[in-house]
Amino acid sequence: MKVLTALFLFYAGLSAVARAQQSPAAAAAGPPELTVVKWSWARELVPGWDSRPTGAEPYDAMRARVSAEQRVQRERNAGSKGGASRAEDEARVYEKANAENKAKASERPRFGYRYKIAVKNDGRKAVKSIDWDYVFLDPDTQAEVERHQFTSDEKIAPGKQKELSVFKLGPPTRTVSARAEDRKDAPPFLERIVLVRVLYSDGSAWPSRQGQ
Repeated sequence: MKVLTALFLFYAGLSAVARAQQSPAAAAAGPPELTVVKWSWARELVPGWDSRPTGAEPYDAMRARVSAEQRVQRERNAGSKGGASRAEDEARVYEKANAENKAKASERPRFGYRYKIAVKNDGRKAVKSIDWDYVFLDPDTQAEVERHQFTSDEKIAPGKQKELSVFKLGPPTRTVSARAEDRKDAPPFLERIVLVRVLYSDGSAWPSRQGQ
């Protein structure tokens, strides 16, 4: 299968912003009537992160915890061992809930990665869905380092172009070769976009069942 390839510089900290990739020598991937015009990836904040709990104790929970601690002190001052024991149990419940909230907040990933391609439909049939892979290769060995597989249910009318975008927690690749790090003037990976399967609005598909 012919593929689209492009070189890109992969920063060690994976803190790069979106950047389009395009190679003058790139060939068409997938059916000839579909052209991958551009492609890119970027690190982004997880959607809804700002509205999620941050691990800080909620105000209402803090008030309840403080109230329970005050009851413990009052029961102790009154010499009520039974009352103090019950108040201590209640206070421990709030302390445990607060600790679990902080632990869960620290486990939530804050950043993810958005992978995008722009596809132009020069055919006569409307596209209904595309299975596509974003592949990273070692430039020296051509060995595959990482492959991200996506399905985009997006209609692309004949003669139209559309951007397909997928958000994923996984980074482009977790591996950077020592040779790539030594060669500061050369990019460490090749990018490859592969259109794996295309479904059309009329029910047909590429590749066809006979061609598989």
